Amino acid sequence: MKILSGVFAAILLTPFAANAQLPVAPFSTPSELVIPSNMPGISPGVYNLARWLRVRNSDTYRSDYYVQSTRRRGSIISFYQINRSIAAESEEENRYMTQYGNGWFLPRYRVALVRIDCENDRTLTDFNVVGITDAWGDEGKTGSFIYPTDKYEKNWEVVPGQVRVFLEGRPYWASLPGNDPRSLSNTWKPEWKMAVPGTYGASHIDYACEYL
Repeated sequence: MKILSGVFAAILLTPFAANAQLPVAPFSTPSELVIPSNMPGISPGVYNLARWLRVRNSDTYRSDYYVQSTRRRGSIISFYQINRSIAAESEEENRYMTQYGNGWFLPRYRVALVRIDCENDRTLTDFNVVGITDAWGDEGKTGSFIYPTDKYEKNWEVVPGQVRVFLEGRPYWASLPGNDPRSLSNTWKPEWKMAVPGTYGASHIDYACEYL
């Protein structure tokens, strides 16, 4: 079972039997992601690997970004990005350890609407687009995102309106921000952030404003 932190972040709770073989995806970076037509919040179709958005990868963890199309109006560039991250098995973390849930070694996806202001050298990133979490082993369920029904967070219900989608051939749950009743009291709004020289964010702005 997974719990949302804020609106979307899933926390694995259910312990698994020792030596249970968890599903493990290849530790690689595909050149594209295909978003199905029933995915809420973003346009379906092919999202291509955006190497210019890459931050840093290692032998045990990869984090890559995918973009379908961009829009430029005046000095503002807008696009949806999908961050795909995945952890590799290692001696310290592997499928036989009881503390890891079904989705630990599967790709994780985080969607954001990004705006880049070339004239003022700043960016705005809005993660209130769609939440995605793995649905491996969730056959017969209506979703994995849940929310508390009391202020003491003792009773939990499944967030309504979740959609079962397939990404890279694997099942996931997708949920819009407004599906979670807590969204009614969520006052968070994304803010513009100025570029900091020498950072990845600054290089992303430079590339986008020059080539997109």
